[in-house]
Amino acid sequence: SATSMYHSLGYATICYLQASMTMERPNIQQALDATKQGLQVSQRLRRRGFVASRQPNDFTDEQCHAELCYAELLLEKAVLTFLQDENFIAFVKGGIKIRECYKAYKECWRLLHKRRWLNAELRLHFESGARIGEGAFNLLLSLLPPRLLRLLEFVGFSGDRRYGLEQVRLATELDGSVRAPLGRIILLVYHTTFAHILGAGGCDLAAVHQLLEPCLAAHPDGAMFLYFQGRQQLLSGNSHRAIQAFERSIESQTEWIQLHLVCYWELMWTQAYKADWLLAMKYAEILAKESRWSKATLVYQKAAFLYQYQNGAGTGDEGAKAATGDEEHVAGLMDKVPRLYKRIAGKSLPIEKFAMRRARRFAEQGGRLTLPGLEVVYVWNGFPLVGCEGPDVVRSFLAAVDLASDQLDRGRVTSGQGDSAQAGGS
Repeated sequence: SATSMYHSLGYATICYLQASMTMERPNIQQALDATKQGLQVSQRLRRRGFVASRQPNDFTDEQCHAELCYAELLLEKAVLTFLQDENFIAFVKGGIKIRECYKAYKECWRLLHKRRWLNAELRLHFESGARIGEGAFNLLLSLLPPRLLRLLEFVGFSGDRRYGLEQVRLATELDGSVRAPLGRIILLVYHTTFAHILGAGGCDLAAVHQLLEPCLAAHPDGAMFLYFQGRQQLLSGNSHRAIQAFERSIESQTEWIQLHLVCYWELMWTQAYKADWLLAMKYAEILAKESRWSKATLVYQKAAFLYQYQNGAGTGDEGAKAATGDEEHVAGLMDKVPRLYKRIAGKSLPIEKFAMRRARRFAEQGGRLTLPGLEVVYVWNGFPLVGCEGPDVVRSFLAAVDLASDQLDRGRVTSGQGDSAQAGGS
């Protein structure tokens, strides 16, 4: 809507979610246009004047909510700017927008605590948004490397993880507020995904259960909530139930194919944790074909799982190894990785840099790598979940390590004998 800030925000947010998952340029442009229109509506309704001269009680209810919508839309536009162009200029523009967004959220925080609110319902909705903004910024910044976080704190940002989680939690407890569901999703994403993959700690499965149970009761076939249920089961060591939840999430809807890809990603890792390298490779193959995410990473992971299946112990169908034992296929995949490598604002993603280096090492070592499947599981912090799969899977991983160790020892012996023979001949 060209006049309603919340309708504009809602439409822009839907477009933003679609663009961020598809990474398709038409979707990104559509989302940018929607956020631009939403920002124009919010800007028109915001209170004018210098920040220092704007007293909290001078704001009307509409102006307060316009400030909040402006901050949310500005954050969406900043992320879309990063996605639209991968050059340094876009990186700087996005950073400036994030800084402006942060200042807008700080203004909302000031309005929440300093302004005299006469309408309790409007304050409730505003408070949920202000707390989510304050909490999400602190939470996300706390996940950055300590050196970068200290630099950002020096220029005015804050990254207190415990404080951030507390603010988002308080927002979810504001029953009836329009943004409470968003707060629940943020907490579910953090506890089920970020805390585990980034090794950030604080993965609270009890909190996940408390957040997820009412959502599943209200939306038993909700694709997103089924995904979170799968993550919950996986972190609890119930891989069979996790697979069922991910598959149900895929079957529950056909419009948002990107949610299917997220579930395929999880199914890939679930099979890798079970040492079923062939199935893990098949899911990696689906992702490499259908996803626009980091192609270099996905192709390398497909090659790593296939190589691990051909050269190490696992729990997959041993009879199929002969059918997939084409070493040239692995070599072809490894050869593609450097060509798929990308730079964003002149910088490379660490995981893509890792994939490229391993692919190059594969070529330098004559088509050999040591336990690449186990290595990518380790890189994505999957070993704690391997232990949840039971002693058989752990023994399978140990058998693969023993096999690789024996191969390395034989290689050293052969190399030593060759050097001795060469020295004797000379």
